Amino acid sequence: ANSHLTLNANSGDGVGVTTGYVQMADSVRPTVTNSFDLGTAAEEFKDLHLSGDANVDTMAISSGSITDSTGVIAFGNENLSTTGDVSGTTLTGTTSATIGTTLTLATGSITDSTGAIAFGNENLSTTGDVSGTTLTGTTSATVGTTLTLATGSITDSTGAISFGNENLSTTGDVSGTTLTGT
Repeated sequence: ANSHLTLNANSGDGVGVTTGYVQMADSVRPTVTNSFDLGTAAEEFKDLHLSGDANVDTMAISSGSITDSTGVIAFGNENLSTTGDVSGTTLTGTTSATIGTTLTLATGSITDSTGAIAFGNENLSTTGDVSGTTLTGTTSATVGTTLTLATGSITDSTGAISFGNENLSTTGDVSGTTLTGT
């Protein structure tokens, strides 16, 4: 016996091109939880139109993207996690964003609308270059081995630069209006 039910929405005679649609006045539900598929890998539905919530245990998107007509996708108080990549023209965290181990920027920059980026009590480290018009340390800044200035100067707002009990050495020239040694 054939276990398939075929519904043809046509003129009602069961003959001819299938047209129209099938309407329901009640819920469509399986007889057993988590046992039946809607469509197959070979016979897929085209579009899914819902009004309300979609409760999905796991969602796999083979290609394409998740979009919202307003341009905003919200996860409420839930986290977005992936073992893949998250990419976009702009990624914005409203209060904070936590990266587990490494943040890599292929090109571009990390910016803040106020002009200040804070690392709290954490360190900023790189094997590359740190550059800017002005680099400021609030209490101290440590350079591991060598500090190289291509052009410019090292300045202090009080006019005095202290090396503590360390030496200043150079293979170039030291110049100034007054050079004092104690």
